[in-house]
Amino acid sequence: IIFFSLAFLYIFLGYGVTISNDSVTNVEQIVEMELWSRSSHFSFHLFGIIFYLFFSKLIGLSAITSIEIMLAIISAAGAVSLYEVTLKKFNNAKQALITVAIYAFASGIFRFSCQIEYLILVPSLSLISLYFYSRGQNFIAGIFFSFFLLTSILLVLFTPMFLLFCSYK
Repeated sequence: IIFFSLAFLYIFLGYGVTISNDSVTNVEQIVEMELWSRSSHFSFHLFGIIFYLFFSKLIGLSAITSIEIMLAIISAAGAVSLYEVTLKKFNNAKQALITVAIYAFASGIFRFSCQIEYLILVPSLSLISLYFYSRGQNFIAGIFFSFFLLTSILLVLFTPMFLLFCSYK
């Protein structure tokens, strides 16, 4: 329910996933399928090309709409992961819902203020990785963590959250 509500909010209302004018270069590189052109945003381009091929080529949506859908789906998956991790850690559904609401609201403000689309992926991918890590599925967690690092290596500063959320009470 959380995933579908946030995906609806993100996609249909355009909350937090609007592509800015600064990302025209990224969209052009995704449309031209230049995966290796900017190594600093590798995951953004990889997921962008996958969603572009699916939504633009098969369904007929524009490239920008495809990228907005990608950002919405990954953001909603990150919020659901945050809910599951918080619920497991604190065993309180009300607190988990409040945490997701704060995350969804704050991340939307963050997206509008910085207008850098690839930074949307970093907290979302790290939360998805944290979810799998907290479940003991370290291989899958490592895959998502590597995508998170391939999006922006300097954002390795998110790694202490693994200690905060996955340590004993």
